[in-house]
Amino acid sequence: MKLLVIMILILLPLSEVMSEEGGVVKKKYPPYPDIWGYNFSENHGGSGIYLAPDGEVVVSFSKCSCKGCCEGKEKQWIGELVYYVRKFFEGTDIKIGDAIARDQFIKDNGLKDTWKIPDNEITLRNGITVLASCSGTGRLCRHNEMRQCTLIKGRKQPGDDRVYKYHEGVESFYVVVLQDDISTEVSETEDYCECRALGTTFYNQLSFFPNRLVPLDDNTFLAGGSNGSGSTAIVRFDQNMNSKFQLSGSVELAPGEIIEGRIFAIPSSAIDGDYAELCVKEYDGIQGLHDLLLLYLYEEYGRKK
Repeated sequence: MKLLVIMILILLPLSEVMSEEGGVVKKKYPPYPDIWGYNFSENHGGSGIYLAPDGEVVVSFSKCSCKGCCEGKEKQWIGELVYYVRKFFEGTDIKIGDAIARDQFIKDNGLKDTWKIPDNEITLRNGITVLASCSGTGRLCRHNEMRQCTLIKGRKQPGDDRVYKYHEGVESFYVVVLQDDISTEVSETEDYCECRALGTTFYNQLSFFPNRLVPLDDNTFLAGGSNGSGSTAIVRFDQNMNSKFQLSGSVELAPGEIIEGRIFAIPSSAIDGDYAELCVKEYDGIQGLHDLLLLYLYEEYGRKK
């Protein structure tokens, strides 16, 4: 029986796959259409990313049944969550209903949950590995609400179990989302920070992407994460970290100083030298990183209002 199954799989065209139920499913993708991302601005809570047998990517998300009815603790809600799915490349939304109906839809359509894929490291079809490395604490003084994430991209060297940032041919990027509002934290306690060269005010206008990586079958991949305003964005990148998707609008960094766009992939080489110098001076690691990234973005994409 096993031999028969193997023979069937070998005989199937590359455009066809076996479904979990044993039937043959014709692959719809790749090639993929020219779709590069979505912003789920009304999403209430997290989103799910699923792989369909035909090559489609299905995103599940939820909305509140009435505006402002799902605020605060769940037991205080006067509304309820309604689940939807979006076919990423087809661009269509389907209203599903409650969580039970969503789970049944996933089962009935043979969708594979990408949460079950090790999502902090993926390998593209051409052998390039993409690794997401995030941190929020460390030796240097770092505000608890500030994070940094780096995407490391390259080929593993023989004998290595992962790709390392400083190996030859490896590149790293900061994928950041600009927020409209600057959140601040002020500490008046002496033990709040171990760094000697810092004040007591911390501010944050960047969120780092992503918290999910999903490889596709054409050397592109999806990155999913929060866009910093409570909603979720899912962006498709090519192997060179380029994307045709952009969050609309501009952000004002200071009075009269504007950056066009909201999501950017910044090569870490653009600021690594300055960042290392800040660390030597015992400047706050993540606050310093945020500052350097904002200055870089303004130099590259900023303008006077």
